[in-house]
Amino acid sequence: MKVEILEQRLSSDGYAGEQGDRLTVPDDVGAKWCGLGWATDLAGVVATGERRVIDARLDVQSAVSGHAAKEV
Repeated sequence: MKVEILEQRLSSDGYAGEQGDRLTVPDDVGAKWCGLGWATDLAGVVATGERRVIDARLDVQSAVSGHAAKEV
């Protein structure tokens, strides 16, 4: 499937590109990207879904291991 990327940057399923790039990807990858609103199908067969942005926040905690490093 030939798609045009709608995101500023897209790196997914082993492919990477920027907004306006046109790529040929496997049909399942193209359908996924189009369904998520990340790309548009240049043939017009698969509809472009609505891109959803969620306000997700990560609470990153530092991790400390109680184990000493092993000498090699």
